[in-house]
Amino acid sequence: LFVVTAGKLPKNNGIPWRGNSGMKDGADLPDVKGGLVGGYYDAGDNIKFHFPMAFSMTLLSWSVVEYADRYKAIGEYDHVRELIKWGTDYLLLTFNSSASTINKLYSQVGTAKINGSTPDDHFCWNRPEDMA
Repeated sequence: LFVVTAGKLPKNNGIPWRGNSGMKDGADLPDVKGGLVGGYYDAGDNIKFHFPMAFSMTLLSWSVVEYADRYKAIGEYDHVRELIKWGTDYLLLTFNSSASTINKLYSQVGTAKINGSTPDDHFCWNRPEDMA
C-alpha cells in the first residue's frame, strides 16, 4: 500500500521515489478540520474513493484478526497494523465524528468526468506529488 499512500508520508515509507501528495485535499471545506489529507489513492489514478478504501481496511483488519500469528511469523504484524491505522485515521476525517448528528460524509476526493474534455484524475496519469 505504500505506493498508493496519500498525504504526508511517514519516515519509514518503503518507496523511496514517493513523496508527500494531496497536502491541500479538503483545505477548502469549512466543516473538515485539517482537510482530507492522507488515506490511499485508488487504482492508478489520483482519486481517493472512500467506500472502497473502507472495504479494504475492513478486510485487511479482518485478516489480522484471523491470521495475527501468521503476520507475526513473517514479521509483518506491526506493518499491517500501521497500514490499517493510516487508512482508518483518514476515514475518520471524512465526517465530523464529534457531532451529535452526522449529516455529511465525504465519499471521494478527486474528479472523474467521463468523456470530458477537461483533464481530470482519470485523464491525467501523473505522480500524485505533481498534482496541482
